[in-house]
Amino acid sequence: MALGVEWLDVEHCTVAGVISSIFWMGGVLLLALVGYLIRSWQWLLLAVTLPCVPGIISIWWVPESARWLLTQGRVEEAQTYLFCCAKLNGQPVGSEEPSGRRGLLRITATLFKFGVNFSYYGLTLDASGLGVNVY
Repeated sequence: MALGVEWLDVEHCTVAGVISSIFWMGGVLLLALVGYLIRSWQWLLLAVTLPCVPGIISIWWVPESARWLLTQGRVEEAQTYLFCCAKLNGQPVGSEEPSGRRGLLRITATLFKFGVNFSYYGLTLDASGLGVNVY
């Protein structure tokens, strides 16, 4: 998700993040249903991992993160991806995002999202400790 949002412009990042979170939640609900319906752990393992194969295969066509490329010293390759991204998003090359209050709001929203996600994962990982059947 982070790589997908990194390549989008500011106006579309929020929508892409929300849509991605909706699909993530749908997948978690579907996973619970599959776990309830398939009782054999061998078939459950196959049913859960088989849909990951297209994602693993497609990794060769997804561009690497420009930030990672810059930290590795691959500046020309990162610049090529950034120019392509700017052209795709209809932004002039060399434009920068405004800072100030808007930047502070983005940081606050990001930290809030991390807090909610960590709470969610904590509850999910300790579901058996809540006194309910995990299936």
